[in-house]
Amino acid sequence: MENIMITPGTYFDGYVTVEYGDPLSLDVQILIAPVDIQALANKRVGKVEEQIAEAKKALLNTIKKIAISKNYNGIIGFRYDCVSIALTIPPRIKVLGENHALIISVQGTPVKLEKE
Repeated sequence: MENIMITPGTYFDGYVTVEYGDPLSLDVQILIAPVDIQALANKRVGKVEEQIAEAKKALLNTIKKIAISKNYNGIIGFRYDCVSIALTIPPRIKVLGENHALIISVQGTPVKLEKE
């Protein structure tokens, strides 16, 4: 993958922003069982952490590919968000204990940069 600079800020030292792209926002949802004291005692928490890390890596690679495909070489305002939500599932539907979801999202604005 080509080099692309990424910052949570609004500029890169030594570079001038010559063009701003449309802001990008991507997300992925992971279904999980609620984490409680029992879960902390076993490896379930580690599994969720692995899923979050994999999702963040995939989102980062995707946002980079999108920016590069549109001829941008930087992303400003980059950030991850992670939100946990409880799902309301009717009792007649059996779901293997998964009644929470984590939504992991990534946002940023692609920019075209030139050296000062």
